[in-house]
Amino acid sequence: MNRKIFFATLSLTFALTSCNDDDDSKPEVTVVPDQLTVSNSNFFPEDIYVYDNQVYISGLGDGSLQKYDLTQTPASIKQVAAALDATYTSRWGIEVDAANKTIVSIVNAPYFFNGKVTAPAKIVSNKLSDYSQVASWTLPEGTVGNSIEIVNGYYYIGDFGPNPRIIKLDPKTGKTTIKTDAQWTGLFGFGGIVAANNGLYAVQGGKMWYLPIDTKGDLGIPVAVSGLSNVFADGMTWADNNILYYATNDANNPANVGTVWKVTFTDKTTATIAKASIADNGSLNNPSGVFYTTINQKNYLLVNESQLQTTPTLPFKVIVNEIK
Repeated sequence: MNRKIFFATLSLTFALTSCNDDDDSKPEVTVVPDQLTVSNSNFFPEDIYVYDNQVYISGLGDGSLQKYDLTQTPASIKQVAAALDATYTSRWGIEVDAANKTIVSIVNAPYFFNGKVTAPAKIVSNKLSDYSQVASWTLPEGTVGNSIEIVNGYYYIGDFGPNPRIIKLDPKTGKTTIKTDAQWTGLFGFGGIVAANNGLYAVQGGKMWYLPIDTKGDLGIPVAVSGLSNVFADGMTWADNNILYYATNDANNPANVGTVWKVTFTDKTTATIAKASIADNGSLNNPSGVFYTTINQKNYLLVNESQLQTTPTLPFKVIVNEIK
């Protein structure tokens, strides 16, 4: 695949703030766009994360990490990391490690959803100040890293490959701990994972699982969330009031392509589900990453249309939906 730095355009000038960011000194938001657009046909947006008025998007197709600087007028875009090397040319899950002032990415060799893993996934850490790489860790053999969550300094990675497991990485020591369970079966591992309620929610085998995290950071016994069925999630994000959103695409379940779902919890392991109230839901073009954030006291859900496993119709879009 010809690797190129993509050029992106923004339809409006805007600034966003992360739902975890309370710094009132940042520039005020004036206009929230309906969408962001990306014109490079090799990019295929995978994950998305908003932090400190920056929007980060990973490239499944070209392995890059792109950043929209939303404090400038007009808003600008910059590539902050290219593909790691000639082997690791696909970037999947991303997360900001605020305590260490870094952004952490999962990088994979290209994976074609056929169980053949040519190289184990790596975790790469870059400074938020200048985006220089400060560390990398190689995950266990056979890992295809999908989503990553950071809880109390530990990194948790869902393995999407043929081994259904969640990997805990201690970035201080490089030690990895593998969590498996006899309830996790099938040809695919984990789609989305998200941290909430003192544990992780993770999707595998058509079910959503809750795994408590103990004081040592170890994952407990998984419990299937009742009230849900046929769950196939890629990106997942936690919102207010015990609500979780997740996106489906045809990497897992063609029947649910193009849909973002809203899951409302009544307790840690009981929930109801409905389609999210966003534009064009049910006909989105293979959504992947999703991120919930608050802008000017209004709530928004950002959704990547990744166009996975298709010849893309340009531009790629990140849809910005107000959640009322």
